[in-house]
This record gives sequence, C-alpha cells and structure tokens, in this order.
Amino acid sequence: MATAVDLTFIGRRLTNRDVLAYFYVPVGTTGPVQGYAKPLISGLKIGTIVRIQQETDGAYFSRGENGPRAIGQEPDSPYLLTWSVEQEADVATHAQAAESKRVVAAGVDPIRTALEPVRAALSAMSPARKAATIGWVISFLQSGKGR
Repeated sequence: MATAVDLTFIGRRLTNRDVLAYFYVPVGTTGPVQGYAKPLISGLKIGTIVRIQQETDGAYFSRGENGPRAIGQEPDSPYLLTWSVEQEADVATHAQAAESKRVVAAGVDPIRTALEPVRAALSAMSPARKAATIGWVISFLQSGKGR
C-alpha cells in the first residue's frame, strides 16, 4: 500500500559522476537529503512541495493518478537560499565542463589560440625580460590587472 510523502525540492547539484541530479528533503526539515537522476516534476522552483505516493520498498509512482503533484511552496529560508546559490554554481560548472568537452572534441583550444601571440612575443625577448614578462602575465591573469 502506498503512503503519501511530502518532499521539498531543494535544487540541483552535481554528483560525483558530474551529473546534475535533483534533490529533495522531507517538508520542514533539512534532511535526510534524497537525490534523483530525473526530476519528480519538471520545472520546479526551489522550495516547491511535492507529494509522492511511496511504496514500502521506497519506490514511488512516477506518473498517472498516483504520480507526483506540486502541492505548495516552502517559505524562503537560509537553507533554501544556500541551495539556490550552490545550484547556480553547479549548473554553471556543468555547462562549462560540457563546453570544454565540446571544444576539445572539435580540436579547438581557445586558451592555446589566445596564448600563441604571447608565446611568439616571448620568444624574441632576452631571458631576463622574458622572466619579468611572464611574472607580469601571471599577476595579470590572477588579479585581472597588471602590477
């Protein structure tokens, strides 16, 4: 016999396999956190309360009359805000990783392409000037501005 379980959608996070998964907690709590590879319901806002019908073995009805239903919204909290911010970071990280893989697969390395003129300029410099310029370039890249 299925039991109604109310969960709060707390956001998406990268798993240790670099997959964005969907995470939920029981309503009104901060745990235990439950992760799913696919959303219980697509397009949820962080804090949405979802009711699922769960079997005793932990399986739940994923569609149909007993499928998940959005039934409300948790009030904003520092916990949900933290998940929201970390979700944005993980989504951006995931997108950047996917773009990097695409670029590498296409055989184009934008960093190498951008640095070729710098390498050419350095090859014409004396060792002392080259060392000073490399130091400046590192400082520039780390701070966003030169010395």
